[in-house]
Amino acid sequence: MQPAARLSHVAAATLHVITRQLTTPFPCPPPPSPPPPSSPLAPQAFFDDAARDDHSAKLFGHVTGPQFRQVLTTKLDWVVANEESALLIEKFKHEDKPEFINYIAFANTVDPPERYLNDY
Repeated sequence: MQPAARLSHVAAATLHVITRQLTTPFPCPPPPSPPPPSSPLAPQAFFDDAARDDHSAKLFGHVTGPQFRQVLTTKLDWVVANEESALLIEKFKHEDKPEFINYIAFANTVDPPERYLNDY
């Protein structure tokens, strides 16, 4: 597969995974008092916590692949197959250090900051 074709395949598959996760209800019952609809998803906070771990690489805005998968499945409650998490990792990996995942780019894709800006 040509690099450009592979990139568009990864981008399309990534969009499918993110869209499915954001539109699928929780696999478990909702919490007793759900947050208001305007409450942000704020996935970056969970990744920040993982990045501060003593065993983390300490590369700003990045976590390892296993940390990325752990935050997706345990903190964000996403149901992601191994192939889907591999696609997300492929999409958001660091250019020079592919073992690290850029969670800031991922968080801004899932929960864009423009959503919180007021139009004046």
